[in-house]
This record gives sequence, structure tokens and C-alpha cells, in this order.
Amino acid sequence: MGGGVEDDDADLEAALLREIREEIAGEATDLRPFRQLTNDKGEVEHFYTARIATWNFDNRTGPEFQRDDRGEYLLKEVPLTTEAVDALNLMPPQIKDALLNAINTGDLIPVAQP
Repeated sequence: MGGGVEDDDADLEAALLREIREEIAGEATDLRPFRQLTNDKGEVEHFYTARIATWNFDNRTGPEFQRDDRGEYLLKEVPLTTEAVDALNLMPPQIKDALLNAINTGDLIPVAQP
């Protein structure tokens, strides 16, 4: 399906964890709903914050990685600062605004390292 909830997913969090495993072969903890936005097609998009301590690009399993024309999928780590987030080209643009606002108001606090 690509980035959405599939029939086998128990709920949104299960879909998110599956997507993280497929896309970056990572494991996530500390899932927290962040925002819901409605796109131009009228679909509700759910955004979460999460901690992803490890990932392995060699073990990605998503269907897009089976295609020769897939392009590049890179993960970029950035500090959780207004300067770093503001420099990103995030889509949809509203999520960038929400992140910047949450950083500036202190509502988006990094989870302490274990």
C-alpha cells in the first residue's frame, strides 16, 4: 500500500512500527501522537514522535526497495533545534510549522537517552 495502515495492522501504532521496520529496518519506542493533518485528497495523516535508536539500511524490506526506479531513500539525523528543523524541506509544510512551534513552546522535548 505504501505508507498507510494495512489490513493486518492492529492500529495506527502497529502500522507506524511496521513502516519503520520496512523503511529503515529500525525499532521505535516512545511513540507519541503529534499532529493530525488533512491532505488535499481529504485523507487524514497522522504524525508521531518516536525514539529510533538503531536502524540498518541493508535490511530494509519495504516493497519500494524491490523497484529499480525507486530513487534514493536516505535518513538524516538533525538536532531538535529551530535552526535545524527550519533548514529542512519537510512535507507537508504544515508539519514543519507544527514542529517549529512545538520546539519554541517547549512542547516537543527530546526523550532522555537511556
